[in-house]
Amino acid sequence: MGASLKLGNNIWATKEGSLLSYNDGNDKYSPLPFTVARNSNATYVGRNGLLQTALPNVPRIDFSDSADGALLTEPQSTNLITYSEDYLNSPWSNPGFVTPNVAISPDGSSNASLLDLSTANSYISYPVTFNAVEQTYSLYLKSATVDGTFTINWFDGTHHRELVNLTTSWKRFDIVFTPTATSGFVYLGDSRGLSPTLDTAYAWGAQLEEISYATSYIKTEGTTITRIADVVTDAGDVTTFNSSEGVLYAEIATFDDTDNSFRHISLSDGSTDNVVKLVFYQNNVF
Repeated sequence: MGASLKLGNNIWATKEGSLLSYNDGNDKYSPLPFTVARNSNATYVGRNGLLQTALPNVPRIDFSDSADGALLTEPQSTNLITYSEDYLNSPWSNPGFVTPNVAISPDGSSNASLLDLSTANSYISYPVTFNAVEQTYSLYLKSATVDGTFTINWFDGTHHRELVNLTTSWKRFDIVFTPTATSGFVYLGDSRGLSPTLDTAYAWGAQLEEISYATSYIKTEGTTITRIADVVTDAGDVTTFNSSEGVLYAEIATFDDTDNSFRHISLSDGSTDNVVKLVFYQNNVF
């Protein structure tokens, strides 16, 4: 078998609308662009470890989990929190507990807020109109000085409180839930019934999505914002791959194996008669 075509190999070539593959046989990029479409900005973790923004239709090479980087593709999602970084703005409650712009955030800017929730039963909250589907509430948190636990919460007529473990490094935390009411809140603090060891923390990047896992951060500044789905296609035809042999290879991880959706990678001649698929469904691969 001849040389294989790879994506990246720790050396990426991207531009608006396309991503080039890598040919390990002659140690150079092959002129086989994967067509990339996404009609919106989208964020990713760059090689420098900071959160960065890709312009529409520019592929995202994400370094969250690998020093080699990986092509990040995601479904469409909307951040329902209209002020994701500014906790002083309405409709966030109790702005007196917030000191803005006092720490470097995950995007490298001095725009993270300090929350002082040392007063008994203190909190900041954001009002939400719920649909009866799975929701994911996420945000970045870190401790100011020492490791410890902090409280994140949601309310749908009943309070649901969770302790999370903070360190002095930024980490994104999330809660996945299905509300039983049509309105409620997501919030921070109000630790009644729990025993957090920290009552202050830095916070940044609040997000609420109607999806069963946290997707890449979507910044908002007064309105809800939608990130359009990534669509990656093409990269070769019958003249590229011979008809008698070949390898279909992918390193894939699913975000959630509990729902009923299909996720797959496939190779075909453009018809439904000649196709090879690797399919994830719940806990099965076939």
